[in-house]
Amino acid sequence: VIIDNRSGHVVGAYRLICSLFANDFYSASEFDLSGLLAQEGVQLELSRACIRPDHRNGVVMSLLWRGLGAYMAAVNARWLFGLSSVKSIHVPAIADVHRQLREQGRMREDGLVTPRPAFRIPGYRDALDRPSSKREEIPGLFQAYLKAGAEVYDEPALDRAFRCADFLTVLDRQKMTPAHEKKFVRGL
Repeated sequence: VIIDNRSGHVVGAYRLICSLFANDFYSASEFDLSGLLAQEGVQLELSRACIRPDHRNGVVMSLLWRGLGAYMAAVNARWLFGLSSVKSIHVPAIADVHRQLREQGRMREDGLVTPRPAFRIPGYRDALDRPSSKREEIPGLFQAYLKAGAEVYDEPALDRAFRCADFLTVLDRQKMTPAHEKKFVRGL
């Protein structure tokens, strides 16, 4: 949690769920996580990052990541994971994001993690084979995870309640970029 000392308001927060203390993860409602959770090491789900609109200038996110780094070190977390949302339920747009991730070498298509049947996107595999006429923008927080070294596990889930596509995003701390490791974990 980040608190603005001038106003006393909470201006940023992450909900963290650690495998040392819990067996239920928010992402498990949309994805079969058994392959990921079977990996050796402590898993830490980053769930629900929230920053007040008037504080979205990068400073609060940087402070949240510093706190996240301290927590990662305290529990010796190896795996960070969570849902990276793309605000669209339009299948060609979602498929375009997938293709971009594949082009960047960030897409794992090994079937280790898959959407639960109720969250699968009808016609998704066919849409991947069709080029898109418009390049979709990958949201900023999603891009930040990718820059840190995260990978995305194959097919996204369709969250009809929030009208978005959720990509399961996983960062193996052992593969974290050196700059991010130094900045958020070792620099503490």
